Amino acid sequence: MSIAVERAARPDTYEGLLAELDRLGGCVPGDPRSLYERVTREVVREAGGTAARAWMYVAAPAVAARLRTRGKPVEGGERRGRG
Repeated sequence: MSIAVERAARPDTYEGLLAELDRLGGCVPGDPRSLYERVTREVVREAGGTAARAWMYVAAPAVAARLRTRGKPVEGGERRGRG
């Protein structure tokens, strides 16, 4: 399942918005114990093909290493919601 959400946010609100997203996702920038790391990527919008900056959360280095060595692939390649 792929979910795309596009909302306009003013640049002057980015700091607070990102802090709230970090809090919701359990991301603590700079903390080696954090499960996630926020990264910025350049993306292309399907509608119109314009480029935009997007933030995404990926497994932090320690978590990614652990998943590579001990993780199990999700059957069918897609995680389903709980209950």
